[in-house]
Amino acid sequence: MMDDHADKVRINELLRYDVDDEAEKYVRIEKIHRAINQLPPKCRQIFMLSKMNGLSYIEIAEHLKISPKTVENQVIRGLKLLRDKLN
Repeated sequence: MMDDHADKVRINELLRYDVDDEAEKYVRIEKIHRAINQLPPKCRQIFMLSKMNGLSYIEIAEHLKISPKTVENQVIRGLKLLRDKLN
C-alpha cells in the first residue's frame, strides 16, 4: 500500500501554484475543482475522502466496505487523471 504521506505530498504538488497574481490563483483553484468534479464518481468519492477529509485507506475501506487495495488504486487513478487534466 502506498504511504499516506507520499500521497499528501503528491496532492500538495497538484494544488501548489507558483503565481503571484490572485486572479491567476483563483483560476488555478477553479481548474482543480473542475478536474476533481470530472473524476469518475467512485474515484471522486474515494479521492475526496482521502485527500480532502484526511481519512486513511483503511478508514475509507471500512466505510465503503471495499478493500484497502481498491482504495489505494482509486487514489492513484484519481491523481493520474488530475495530473492529465491539469497539464
